[in-house]
Amino acid sequence: MPKLTGPLFSASASGVFADLIEFRNNGGQAVAAKTRTMTKPRTAAQQQRSTRFAEAAAAWSDLATSQKNQWRNAAVSQPMNGYQLFVSEFLQQDIVSPALPTIPT
Repeated sequence: MPKLTGPLFSASASGVFADLIEFRNNGGQAVAAKTRTMTKPRTAAQQQRSTRFAEAAAAWSDLATSQKNQWRNAAVSQPMNGYQLFVSEFLQQDIVSPALPTIPT
């Protein structure tokens, strides 16, 4: 694996370029390598959890701005933002769309 100095003419680089090269930091060293692919299939439980997260994200997107602001205000006293609180409650309350979670008090 080649050593990099100033990848892409910068102090550091991360992410994927054209689905061909992946820039990352490995043990404090900049690395440019072939894009990694997932070799192990996801379990049914992982796929189900991923689907639930996607449902929660879609439900957040469908909220009116005033509803999002209510969640943001509720999250002020939490170590998270309004979106994170919404998703957390959506999953914990086991909500099925189009129903919405209850804002915690």
